[in-house]
Amino acid sequence: THVLSVLAAVFCRLVLGSPQLEDGAMALASFTIWLYLSFFCLAFHLTGPFVVMAFKMMSSDIPAFLVVILVFMGAFASALYMLSHKVGMDMLVFSFQSCLNTILDDFDADQFG
Repeated sequence: THVLSVLAAVFCRLVLGSPQLEDGAMALASFTIWLYLSFFCLAFHLTGPFVVMAFKMMSSDIPAFLVVILVFMGAFASALYMLSHKVGMDMLVFSFQSCLNTILDDFDADQFG
């Protein structure tokens, strides 16, 4: 997959002329190369158990955590939507964005004033 990402980056630069798409493809290539490196770390006694533990966490703990976060984010976003007394899909999306900004520590209370 990392080879395909690098080829996609070359295609984006040469054919489409889009540096933003090229950056995205190279970021994906970098991520997949690190995952590929972790496959080779499995063979070593010192790093193998850590790689197995990390992949078990990514496959079980992180999805469960994301489900809990989405439930709480949905609850708070719907509460913000109801408290805003504004109607429309734009306000609902804005409420979800505000909740996401709050989780990421970038909440701006002036938008609700």
